[in-house]
Parts: sequence; structure tokens; C-alpha cells
Amino acid sequence: MKNKKGVMDAVTPISMDSFLENMEESDDEDVPAVPETPVLKAPLIAPNAPKAKKEKKTKVKKKKIAKEESSDSDSDGENMESMKNLKEIDPDFYKFLQDNDKDLLNFNADDIMADDSGVKEEESDEEEDFEVKPKDQMEVASDESDFEEEAEENEDVEEEEGVITLKMLRKFESDLRGSKISPETIRKVTQAFNSALRSISPEAKSTSGYRVKGSGVFNGVVQVCVLHLHNAVFRFLGVKGKKNVRDLHKSKKWAKMRNPMRSYVTDLTHILENVASADILTILLKHLHQMVPVVVAVSGASKPVLKRLVSLWSTSPEETVRVLAFLCILKLTRAQQGQFLTVVLKVMYLSFVRNSRFVSPTSLPGINFMRRSLTEMFTLDAEVSYQHAFLYIRQLAIHLRNAVTLKKKDSYQAVYNWQYVNALRLWGDVLSATVTSSTGNSLQALVYPLVTIIQGVIKLIPTAQWFPLRFHCIQILITVSKNTRIFMPVLPFILEVLQSNTFNRKHTQLSLKAMPFTCILRVTRPQLEELSFRTQVVEHIYSLALEYLACESYSLTFPDLVVPTVILLKQYLKKCSVAATSRKLKQLLDLIMDNYKLIEAERKKINFSLRDTALIHSWETQMQNRGTPLLTYYTNWMKTNEVKRRREANQTDEISDFHLPTLKRRLPREEKSDNEGPVDLLPSDSDEEELVLEKPIKKKMKTLKVKPIKVEEIKKENPDEDEDMTTNAGPLDVVEDLDIADWLS
Repeated sequence: MKNKKGVMDAVTPISMDSFLENMEESDDEDVPAVPETPVLKAPLIAPNAPKAKKEKKTKVKKKKIAKEESSDSDSDGENMESMKNLKEIDPDFYKFLQDNDKDLLNFNADDIMADDSGVKEEESDEEEDFEVKPKDQMEVASDESDFEEEAEENEDVEEEEGVITLKMLRKFESDLRGSKISPETIRKVTQAFNSALRSISPEAKSTSGYRVKGSGVFNGVVQVCVLHLHNAVFRFLGVKGKKNVRDLHKSKKWAKMRNPMRSYVTDLTHILENVASADILTILLKHLHQMVPVVVAVSGASKPVLKRLVSLWSTSPEETVRVLAFLCILKLTRAQQGQFLTVVLKVMYLSFVRNSRFVSPTSLPGINFMRRSLTEMFTLDAEVSYQHAFLYIRQLAIHLRNAVTLKKKDSYQAVYNWQYVNALRLWGDVLSATVTSSTGNSLQALVYPLVTIIQGVIKLIPTAQWFPLRFHCIQILITVSKNTRIFMPVLPFILEVLQSNTFNRKHTQLSLKAMPFTCILRVTRPQLEELSFRTQVVEHIYSLALEYLACESYSLTFPDLVVPTVILLKQYLKKCSVAATSRKLKQLLDLIMDNYKLIEAERKKINFSLRDTALIHSWETQMQNRGTPLLTYYTNWMKTNEVKRRREANQTDEISDFHLPTLKRRLPREEKSDNEGPVDLLPSDSDEEELVLEKPIKKKMKTLKVKPIKVEEIKKENPDEDEDMTTNAGPLDVVEDLDIADWLS
């Protein structure tokens, strides 16, 4: 008998197979909607169900779900829902099934529980009608999820096997320090270094299966390689002593080291390009200096290493890094001098010129270091150096010729700049280090062209604004003359300054600080009117003339050399009314006269011919060893002046700010009259950067009620007056009464 819903009554006998067939047919037919079922209070799984049986059904149903996927899971859900509604619709038949076959009531229950434990429940209208089952009844379906978690943990453990640990590093260190070195240990260490490089540079190519995590392990890998790798490689190759280090590629065991060392040198070069820390660079460069024989043995590895070293030598802000980079360049170039010397000299010279464009108290030490180190590189081979020197000195001559013939602003700027002056100074040092009067070589032929170029630069614009550049060029001439013992007419260029109208003109401004010419080539027009400019010019005239005359003081021709100088100094001292200038030049004149008398007296005693060059050199050497008044005084003066220079070098901030005292700028810019003057070559030297120092003086004059004396009025009244403003009591007394605090207010 059937009820209203088409379900057979419990009284009618029916088998299990026929019941399941009827269930499938009923699913296919259009059955009306199932009425709303009440919430089940009993658990879906019988509490007394056997555990083994449930586990077996779970495995079978898992396989079924894996094969049938989503379609089977939907049908199982509908069958289970029908079994749940059976208790409400036909309780007698439900009781019959419960007494005869309890497992039938648990149809697909395990599968649903497994799905609920592995994934999140989907929100649907059908599932909202059921209560959430307790946790203790849902733990049965957690077998699959537990297995997945264990698999993930095993995968993580397998990935961690390639990570380098501190324990591995200690083993590497002990193996490298051992008596017997195996190539496998060196290979592993180089692979660890490659992995360390890859940790800081993802672009690096990987050649190993290791991974480095953390800064501690990275530092440990670098430390092991830096401290122990080069000794281990040399001991493995059987190299002892410095002589055998040059030919590592000739060793019988080098075939086993070729690939690991090639990889290691490549990684070392790459890490030098990506590390910015000065401390790490210092350590790596020291290690690279030890590994130079290995770099030489690896074919094709020297060129990229030299390229990076030249970059560090010319651009690094740290002095230690620059020095170590140059030492590596020198050692690597000497080992392959015939192959790389020409290229290295060219690249280093271009880097030097490129990085000497601007000179300041902070950049000057680096430029001087580059110039001296590059001079040492040019002394390695005179023939190769001559080719470079001839080419680049010729380029300087072409720039000077264009400036003389074209007479344009751009052509002047091509000569009157720091790059040109530093290039002249470099070649002066190179010729001074390689050329001697006794042993001439090919470079001696370049002395005359270089001296001619320097003299042309001095004469190009002989105005007072370019006095600093003139003094730099004179210093180069003195250096070349002193070291080569070749006569050069330097004194006329020094004493020519005393005949300048701008220099002899009375100053109209006072400055608080000195104006050193060390880092400037040109002064502005307002600076020409300052007292500090006049003081610095006199100081440079005195020091340069003293240096040149001291190196010529033991020469046999000294009495003839100084005659024009003595005449000019005596004439200038008669007209000069500045006490400081007169005192300096009078002291210089007295030293010249004392030395003149000594050499004249000794020259009367000679009995050999002036054509005998060897006897003349012997006599001059004897006079140099005995000492002359000028040479003795210059030696003592240099010791005192060196202390002063070191003190100024330690106060670079004050030197760089020599013309910028802590005074307020003048906001309204005054219109300037178009006065005729020397050509302005450097438009960057604008007058806006200058400070007007007369303003505080005038303000203090008003408070003291002292009438200032203007230089223009004195000129009109006494045009032939030669007295300097320092001798006038009016302005000088006012300046002395001023307090420094008033200047800084």
C-alpha cells in the first residue's frame, strides 16, 4: 500500500534491491516538493556503529567521490535527504530498516562528514535546516586532511635541506684549514659563495643548489672565503713562495680548479659591483689582492675585474677603497703588463680627467691621489707611456692653439678650466718622474712641448683675475725644472705680477678671511679690490720665487740668473709703500744677495773648463751637499709651512667657505655699471655669490661718528699718491675699534 507521496507502506514485503531501484526511479520522476522537515535531534551516525566498518566505508566512498566528482556528490546528497524524510513520512518502515539493516540509515554519511571537515561549508537553503554536529562526532572524517598537512610538512623539510647553516660553514672552515684539501670542498665553498651572491642580487646566475638566508649566514660565507679560500687553493695546487704564484695555470692540478675558480672570480667581480658599503668593499678588495694570481690564471677574467677596479679607484668616496683598488690594479697589470698596460693607462687617464672637473677642499685629496698613482702607472714602461703622453699633450696643444687663433669664449673655456690644469700637472709629474738629465729616454723629448704649452696658457689672458691659474702653471714649471734639472725661465712669469696695474692699485675692501688660491683659478672683480687678494698674491710671489731660487742656488750659473731679478726687486722696493709687501720682498732680496756672493766667491776658485759637463755636475753636487743660504732657509721655511698646510687641511670647511662669512646677503641687487675688463670665461662665477663687506663698516662708522675716507676722493686730490690705505689712520683705526661680534650681527 502506498501513501500520498507514493512511498510503499511498511506492511508490504519488499527486498533491499527492489527498494533501491524504486528509489532511483522516484528520483527520475517529477516528484512534488518535499515538505519542510523538522530539525533532527538524533546524531547522523549511530554511536554504537563499528569503527572498522566506518573506516572501510569511508575509503570506498572516497574512491567513489574521486571518480564521480561533483555529479555523484549531488546524487548522494539527495538520497541522504530522502532517508531523513522517511522517518517523518513512514515511521513504521523506518523502524523496520532500523531493526534489520542499520547500516542503510548511514547512507553516505561519512562522505558528507569528510567534506565538512576538509573544506568550508557552502551556504545553501538545504543545509541551514540542520544543526551543526559536535566536534567529537566529526573527527572521523579528518584522515584525508591530516595526510595533506603531513605531506606539506615533508615538502618544507625537503626544501630546507639546501639551506646553508652555520654548522655547514664550520665544517667548510675546518676542511679548508685541514692538511689535505679536496677539490670537492673548494667546489662546495665556491657554490656557497654563489648562493650568498644570489641572496643579495637576484640577477646573478645560479650554479649551485644552496640557499643563504639571513645576514649572519651571508657574513659567515664571505668570512670563510676571505680568510681561508686563497690559502686552501694555493696549498691544493702545491704553490709555495711568491715566484711560483705567477704561473698557477701551469700546475698539474689546475684542471680541477679551473671551473670553480672561474665561477668564484665572476661572483667576486659581481659582488664588487653591487656592494656599496665601504667596510665590505675594503675586505673584498684585500681578498682580491690575494687572489690576483688566480684571476690571472683564469682566462678572460682580468678585463672585467680591471674595469670595476678603475671605477672604484676614481669614484669611491672612501680613501681606503681607492688605495686598495689601485694596489689591485698595479698588481694585476704588472702580472699581465704586455696585454693590459696600454688599455689600463688609457682608461685611468680618461677617468682622471673626467673626475677632476671640479676642485674643492674635499675633492682635492682624491684628485691628488689619482694624479700620483697614475704617475706611478706611467713609470712602468717608458715606451708605452711615450705613446700616451705624446697623444694627450698634443690634444692640449690643439686646444691652446684654437684659443689663441679663434679668441672666442668657448675656446678660452676649453683651456682655462680645472681639467686642463690638472692634465698639465699630471704630465708635469710624469716627466719629472721619468726624465733625468743624466739618463735621457724617449719621454725627454716631450719636456719642451709641455713647457711651451704651459707658457702659452700663462700668456693667453695675462690679467689679475687669472693670477691663481698663473701660479698653478708656475708651480708645474718649477716641479719639472727641479726634477729634470733643465733650465726654464720661471722668474719672469713670477715677477711680472709686480708690474701689474691691478696689483699695485690700492684696495677698497676688507675681508675677514684669507683667500687661498689652492682651489680656485679665477677671482671675481670685487675680490680684486680686497686686501686678502693682495696678501695672497704677495705670499705666492714670495714662496714660488724662493722655491725656484733654492733649487738653483747651488748652480754655477746662479749669479748670472738672478741679475734681472735683483734689479727689478730693487726698483719695486723704492716705490712700494706697503709694509708687509716690502718686508717680504726685502727678505727675499737679502737671501738672493747672500747666495750670490757665496756662489761668486766659489766660482772664482774653479780651474776647469765650462765645457766639462761632468766636472760642473760634480761641483754643483758638492755645493748642494755643503748647503747654500737660500737652500738652508728654504728647508727650514718648508718645515714651518708644512705644519701650516696640515692645519689648514684639517679645517676644510673653513677653507671652502673662505669668502662666505656669516653675514646676511644684500637682498636688493644694485645695478652695476658696464665697466670694461677682462673677458668673463666662466659664467658660473656670478656676482650673486659675493658678499658686500663694506656695509657693516659704514654702519659702524656712523655709530662711532668717524667720517670715512673714500679712496676715490684721495685719488682725485692726490693722483700720484702711492701710499696704501693701511697707512691712513682714519679707516685703519675704525677697523681696529670694531668688534668681531658686530661683523657677524
